[in-house]
Amino acid sequence: MGLNEVKTVRLAAAIGTIVILASLFLFGFIKPTEPPLAAPGVTFSEWFKLHDTATYDFSSVLDTFSNNTVIHVHRVASGHVSTDGRLVVMYSEDGGQSWNNARTIYDSPYDDRNLNGGITADDTIVVTLGRYDAANSRWVDWGWIRSTDGGATWSAYQTFPPWTTDIHGGSQGPLLEISDRNKIGVTLYEEGSGDVGKIRIAWSADDGMSFPIIQTIYNDTVPNTQSVEPVAAYLGTGKIILLWASWVGGAYYQMTSSDYGNSWTAPALTNIVHGATGHGGWLGKSGDNLLLLYRYSGRSPPYYAYAYTDTVFSDPNAWHSGPLSTRSGDGYGAIATLSNATMLMTYSFSDEADPAHDQDLQYAFASFDDAFPSPTSQSYKLPRPLKDPVLPECNCPTAQTTRSKHTLSVAQYGVEKFQKIPSWKTTI
Repeated sequence: MGLNEVKTVRLAAAIGTIVILASLFLFGFIKPTEPPLAAPGVTFSEWFKLHDTATYDFSSVLDTFSNNTVIHVHRVASGHVSTDGRLVVMYSEDGGQSWNNARTIYDSPYDDRNLNGGITADDTIVVTLGRYDAANSRWVDWGWIRSTDGGATWSAYQTFPPWTTDIHGGSQGPLLEISDRNKIGVTLYEEGSGDVGKIRIAWSADDGMSFPIIQTIYNDTVPNTQSVEPVAAYLGTGKIILLWASWVGGAYYQMTSSDYGNSWTAPALTNIVHGATGHGGWLGKSGDNLLLLYRYSGRSPPYYAYAYTDTVFSDPNAWHSGPLSTRSGDGYGAIATLSNATMLMTYSFSDEADPAHDQDLQYAFASFDDAFPSPTSQSYKLPRPLKDPVLPECNCPTAQTTRSKHTLSVAQYGVEKFQKIPSWKTTI
């Protein structure tokens, strides 16, 4: 057999192999390998169902009370933008292993959306939101509600002081709690014309009863960047780290303060992987670990960015980032740190049958090397099918005579635990 004939036979064999492998992939006999999770020191669980009612569930607030009860507040509507957006609350008293049924806590005539907030050191719940007039395509205002009795009753809606005549933007992220200064902050942004914007923080010194100070920490005057959706975390001893995304281009920028937010560094480009359109996500902290849960670009799978606080505070390129699932969604997840230093995460995934009107909330866990003894591998599983039954909303009380601090119990909210999962493992 001549050299040319040998080459021809080898080429035919290679083509045949490719055809066979392609057929196996096509008909499902071989599944493609999932992308690995490359962050050192962090382990992720699979995703589990939280809320699936054939509605558009996204935009969350997630936090824990002093007795470790977890609260989750999110928006329920018929679409990404709608006239029927409302806020509901759910509770878990076993670290996210099971949840009670959702109960409506706020429903205005507008689309109630873009949540921010959490629980203060005094167990007060503060939830900020924007009210959007979908019928006339305009923002009405930005404000907040709060509860001092574990979420049984809520204050009237209050609006932030108007910082502009054209309010057009608000953040979706955690409450910024300055624990050694007895004040809390809410990150906000303002979208301006020409794709520019402003990053702001609203400050409160009375546990969220009022937010009299609106601080502008960055005025984006560069056309076609549009800084949006800032998130921040307090690292202690006056240090604050803040991240925001560029709506045009998708890059993530970092700013820091060493004096409790009185002054800030100039925005620095980070090494967080991103797509064409940026989204700020949710920034959680557990010990010396920072975890950003965000949307890669548009409606995409959840991505994470992980870093050590001491390193990343001075080095915006110290982030490790990558995908957490292959299933896409509208995102706007949230993170809460549990009593064992594990992080609980939620994310909104698209229902494949009707992604425009149906987004399903799921949750997962993140563990760190200093939270569990020597995790040896990083777990990765595709989201399991959502086959659990949907139960009606609980018949919850509307008032309490005394505050339930330190004695909060999910039982008082009409518990019907609709899901119980085995304890997840750090090595799978």
